Amino acid sequence: MSNIGQASGRTPWGRRRPEPEPPRTESATGEGDDTMIGNGDDTEPARQDDPAPSAPAIAEERAQQLIANITTAAQGELRALRDQLDDLIREMTERRGALTDAIRAHAEFAESAIQHKMIIGESIAKLRHDFEQSRTPLPPLRKV
Repeated sequence: MSNIGQASGRTPWGRRRPEPEPPRTESATGEGDDTMIGNGDDTEPARQDDPAPSAPAIAEERAQQLIANITTAAQGELRALRDQLDDLIREMTERRGALTDAIRAHAEFAESAIQHKMIIGESIAKLRHDFEQSRTPLPPLRKV
């Protein structure tokens, strides 16, 4: 620990070191008397250090709490964004699969339609040929 930390009475983590308690006097009953220090002639109450943390310590603790709250909030927002991105990526993957399937189905349908068109065209040509073969020619017209 640095000399500054030792002089300020702080631990390496920025906390105040606890002050040693002042000596207690014994009363006639043998119990500790916190109101008087010394031989009993003093009428002044004992001055003890205030157990509350100092203003800089309070400010430092509040700053640390504020930073922790901000960090926690930011982490929560980042988690929410990551979850949204994961959902969007999943949805894009599903849509890509559906689109690929639709394109494949369309290609198969188009191929089938072309094959059927060729078959129908060949059938119509055959029917036309057969129809013309089966017709009997009309007799020539007479001139009157």
